[in-house]
Amino acid sequence: MKRRLIKITALLLALMTISIGFAGCGNDLAEPDITVDYLQGEFAEMLEKDGADIIIGSVDILEENDTYKARITEKQVVSNDSKKGYYLAETNNLYERVIGSDCRIVYFNGDTPIVGNVKEFLKRHNGETDTIYKTYCFSESCELILPVNPEDLI
Repeated sequence: MKRRLIKITALLLALMTISIGFAGCGNDLAEPDITVDYLQGEFAEMLEKDGADIIIGSVDILEENDTYKARITEKQVVSNDSKKGYYLAETNNLYERVIGSDCRIVYFNGDTPIVGNVKEFLKRHNGETDTIYKTYCFSESCELILPVNPEDLI
């Protein structure tokens, strides 16, 4: 009986040691730095592959009861012979999407693109219609908002 108790105790200790060793597994994954290049490249591609709806247009942020919504006025870039080489056509489509808790937003501070959150975007750019954004949305949730150069969309 005493031998059996010793074997069971040794087995339990071994199992506990193994489980404690595995508790740290997976914590070693390095998160990528959240940079403008990462968001415009790898992250945007991943969202697109995962089936995100991409909407091009101007963006206003609405705040309702501690919830933020992106109001996206869809625009289409049309090439023409003007100085710019394009114009922005209204599509008469307006979308409202809840801004996800992990939504990443890139906006400009002068000529410098900055990764920010919804509150920073609200302070600096809400209501601005000159900048065109590429928004990545799933169902009713907006996950990424990137400024785009309309010339790149022609």
